[in-house]
Amino acid sequence: MWYEKYGWNENPFSVKPSAEKIIGLDEHRDKLLDYVHSGTICLLTGPAGIGKSSMLKWVEQNIKNHKMVYLDAEQAGSLFDLDGYLRQSKTFWERMLGYEYPKNVVLLLDEAHATEETIKKTLKLHWDHDYIKSVVITQINPLNNFAESVRNRVGERIIKLDKMDIKNVFHMIEFRTQGKSPFTNEALVFIAEDSGYIPRKILENCEAVCMAMDGKMNITVSDVESVLRKTK
Repeated sequence: MWYEKYGWNENPFSVKPSAEKIIGLDEHRDKLLDYVHSGTICLLTGPAGIGKSSMLKWVEQNIKNHKMVYLDAEQAGSLFDLDGYLRQSKTFWERMLGYEYPKNVVLLLDEAHATEETIKKTLKLHWDHDYIKSVVITQINPLNNFAESVRNRVGERIIKLDKMDIKNVFHMIEFRTQGKSPFTNEALVFIAEDSGYIPRKILENCEAVCMAMDGKMNITVSDVESVLRKTK
């Protein structure tokens, strides 16, 4: 595989959501944990590719003593039965004790712009009856696609993920390549600027350049320019 030529065991620029590879968002993560533990509805927003789904994965792995339910609204579709899913998610002891729904449910609603009306209605019903303790909604735009009652519950609990600064770009690539970055500093700055400082785009461009360079180290700005011009 192409990445083995650089001494990597796997593709370090994979854009799959990853809880372990979040860089530079410590303050946002702490605030998100506070909102979840407080039993509120909050909105996690920011441009496409900024890391919203990775943040949800991080929350999913770092909240204890709660029933974490991750739902990608784009994949769920109109036939998804949120009520039935929650009923089936009860633990053995919750079933034995006769609970109707699992306790301390935290719903992580990703790509919420695509949420079907049936899911929205079920969500509101379960929230009103305290069957769901907390909800984290992610989408790019404001919550105009949700009822006013939901928007009021969110209020000012909005976490906006911003573009990366160059320091965190360097940190991200150094971390992902395990200290074996093939880029000169100038080349990495060029990639960051060309990518608009969006993490996903930076990773995609790094991958495209490394694949084209076929194992070359000390990749320069001119190398990067030659590759990215061909991909546009």
